[in-house]
Amino acid sequence: MTAGERYWVGVASRDHVLRAVEGGFVQLSHGKRAPLERMGVGDWLVYYSPKESRKGGGALRAFTAIGRVVGEEAYSFDLGGGFVPFRRNVRYLPAEEAPIRPLIDRLSFIRNKGRWGQPFRRGHLEIPQVDFELVASAMGLNPGTGFEDRSEDEVVDEGLGTRYAEATDSPGLLLWQVTNMWQRRQRATLKAVNLTHVQFVLLASLAWLSRDGGPVAQARVAEHAKTDPVMTSEVLRTLQRKGLVERRPHPEDTRAKSLKLTPEGTRIVRRAVGLVERTDLEFFAPLDGDAEALTRLLRRLTGAA
Repeated sequence: MTAGERYWVGVASRDHVLRAVEGGFVQLSHGKRAPLERMGVGDWLVYYSPKESRKGGGALRAFTAIGRVVGEEAYSFDLGGGFVPFRRNVRYLPAEEAPIRPLIDRLSFIRNKGRWGQPFRRGHLEIPQVDFELVASAMGLNPGTGFEDRSEDEVVDEGLGTRYAEATDSPGLLLWQVTNMWQRRQRATLKAVNLTHVQFVLLASLAWLSRDGGPVAQARVAEHAKTDPVMTSEVLRTLQRKGLVERRPHPEDTRAKSLKLTPEGTRIVRRAVGLVERTDLEFFAPLDGDAEALTRLLRRLTGAA
């Protein structure tokens, strides 16, 4: 802990928190930008989850993740279906979930102990350092060490806390940069068929999985595309409204949805695949003969090798 740091609580269901931790970002108040801009680089954030999941989840009432803001700015992220929330990058630390009830009497920001849930209704709030450290301790972290778990010899840049001598030594940063460059090209390409990038990916995944003519469950599409199941459902509803996909009860699993491309969906995805693959050829052309090697490495990362 150093002078100038501020301490925040963000409120989200546990399923949303797990996605945020996996992606290394924070998203608050239904994707609004303002809460993210209140925080500064180096500020600390702890997530409180009143429920297991946003839709129909059971009560949880626990602190579920803790981390430090590292992103300089908030950025928009297109989830499809017209939903473009703002996010900010956070470096999360390994921590245990901590139920709130044993802490209520000791948390000073909860002034009315009889209505202790009231402060969390704001969705994002600043809390005193002493309260943050109490929560961090309950989550198995030691405030006296600044919560850091890396040894000093791993750190190259003391100011930033990175192990890399140059920013471009980081494979994560390079992947982020290349992904954004590639997605910009593909988004521009897909305007010709009135599809967002994620809409195209889900349509193409459905077309690929439908080759044997059998029913395709929604969960299979999400697994194939490596997309979040909730987001996948929302985007598929949009594609259904656009007349590109049919969603029906699955013939073998009453709890699942079976998906099928409409004739118009088939026409659109065939055209889109040609456009996207042409853009891929142009984008990866600088690799010359190394494109196949890159593909093999990407397969290893997705676990498909």
